[in-house]
Amino acid sequence: MSDPGCLVIDDVDSALALTTDLGRSILAPAAERIRAAVLGYFARRGWDTVQHSAYVTWANGVRLQGQETWFVLDPLFPTPHLDPSLRPLRISRDVDLRFGMPSEPPGYGAELGLAGIIDDAASSGRTVKYAATRLLSEIARVSRVTVCASSRVARDVVLASNRDIRWSAFAPGDWRAIHLRDGCPHLPFSGRPLAARDPLALALAPIEGRILATETLGSLWQVLWLDSSIRAAIVGARAYVARSLAATLGRPAVVRDLKLLGGTVAAALRTGERVTLDSEMETLSAAFAATAGL
Repeated sequence: MSDPGCLVIDDVDSALALTTDLGRSILAPAAERIRAAVLGYFARRGWDTVQHSAYVTWANGVRLQGQETWFVLDPLFPTPHLDPSLRPLRISRDVDLRFGMPSEPPGYGAELGLAGIIDDAASSGRTVKYAATRLLSEIARVSRVTVCASSRVARDVVLASNRDIRWSAFAPGDWRAIHLRDGCPHLPFSGRPLAARDPLALALAPIEGRILATETLGSLWQVLWLDSSIRAAIVGARAYVARSLAATLGRPAVVRDLKLLGGTVAAALRTGERVTLDSEMETLSAAFAATAGL
């Protein structure tokens, strides 16, 4: 059996679309430097890239072929409020893979017939399986799963739970997939969220704290972090955001100021880092650079 291929989903523009005008003016230049470094790395190795926007267009075409109500796990997938057949589903998952409750009841108070699930990248398959066999099982029968890319393991796990599910992928194959947004500090939904019960998550509210993807064990981002150009781009991006926001405000920017960039813009954290809403962002970015050897 061959090893999975490496794939990056370029979803930077989709993430930037969730920010304010000020957020885009500050975050876009920072993210662009990281995107150039990562895509250059992938190109040199002959690895693959897909555009998130192209997958969204394709997935919308798939869902319009049937009568299913679609539940969307991808947080960047557009879900218009006026389209009752397309519903966002946010599932929290702790490090120990215990699942929390979704942000709102998935059925919206009504029993449904057939349902589909849309996700961008499925690695282990556990989240999709949980949604299909536990969360939605009492209100609908999940008949389709549509993803941008997945590993063979994820596909097999889901199909083993229900052989009647029709599986479709924008990028068919066995992939070790990552999101490009995850390497861009402060982009919406970048990195790994803190567990809801983490004291730091409570201390930072209403700003969300998210652990940098480069610190996720086993992630392809750990491999990318070893490349000096990518490491410098990520460190430089965090510093750029802190400096630019401070220049806009005319004073040192602190973590609570991130809300000016967008409601889903988060504080970028290292594992074990102690941060408050009043922590100065330039101080945090300088400490980050020091740990990176830059």
